[in-house]
Amino acid sequence: MNNYSHEMLVLEKKIIKLINNLKENHLMLNQLKTQLSDLKTIEKSLSTKLNILKNQNHSLQIANNLLGGVEGKNITKTKINRLIKQVEDCIIHITEIKNDES
Repeated sequence: MNNYSHEMLVLEKKIIKLINNLKENHLMLNQLKTQLSDLKTIEKSLSTKLNILKNQNHSLQIANNLLGGVEGKNITKTKINRLIKQVEDCIIHITEIKNDES
């Protein structure tokens, strides 16, 4: 009987330890959920700020281009040259089609 009592005590201690571990895990889980929620809120706020800054940056780039910044001039020239090249290619293509029809 004494051995049975000893085994019951050992089992009871193990169960108590498991219950305590379960409580600690539950508390940790709740803390992590709260932390996750806080981080999601921060992420959303930062994402909004990033979008605002991107829009401001875009507006500043446009203003800089209008004011004649060197970088803006180069970008604008590149775009214009690309458009001219496309128009020239279209004209050549139309001319070829017209010549083929003749």
